Amino acid sequence: MEEKVELLIFLFLATLSLSTFLTIIKLVGVPITWYAAMLPILTSIGIISFLALIGAIVGIVISIQEIMRG
Repeated sequence: MEEKVELLIFLFLATLSLSTFLTIIKLVGVPITWYAAMLPILTSIGIISFLALIGAIVGIVISIQEIMRG
């Protein structure tokens, strides 16, 4: 489990650095849109949020099953 968390942290930091790099390029004057500059970090946040939602639903289902078993 710890390896998966470390991998997610690494991927999030990689997308954060990519977004920072693209934002700096945008501020320097290269013609890219703000949407393109922020797309990596927004995608990463969306994926992490989706995985957290799935984890919460699975946790609820498991706790309900444990309660029903007695």
